[in-house]
Amino acid sequence: MSDTFRISLFGELSLSFQDAPVLGVKSERLQALLAFLLLHRDAPQPRQSIAVALWPDATDTKAKANLRRRLHDLKQNLPGEHWLHIEQKTVQWQSHKEFVLDVAEFQTSLTQARSLEEQTNTDVLKSILLL
Repeated sequence: MSDTFRISLFGELSLSFQDAPVLGVKSERLQALLAFLLLHRDAPQPRQSIAVALWPDATDTKAKANLRRRLHDLKQNLPGEHWLHIEQKTVQWQSHKEFVLDVAEFQTSLTQARSLEEQTNTDVLKSILLL
């Protein structure tokens, strides 16, 4: 049994932990919050920015209250460890925890392909110049 938390954002959001589906993240706003945090996982995100992004038509106070509720719901529905680092002004996904994110795997593959393409192009140019 794998202890890995697997997250798929491509297509329909799906979550699994220890090879079992995680079913508690059902609402669109909760899914949007999770996706936002995952896609911005490399740096703490200002709570104000998240609130405005997810509730653009709400008042500032209402948007912040919505964010507080959704963060609580998300913490309750994520499996295992503490995946969120929540501070007074910022929130960040804990990237140092072990998880697999399909978007991150795609980005890694794309970077590797670009690097390989650059190396291939360099090799072709070298061979042409040596002719």
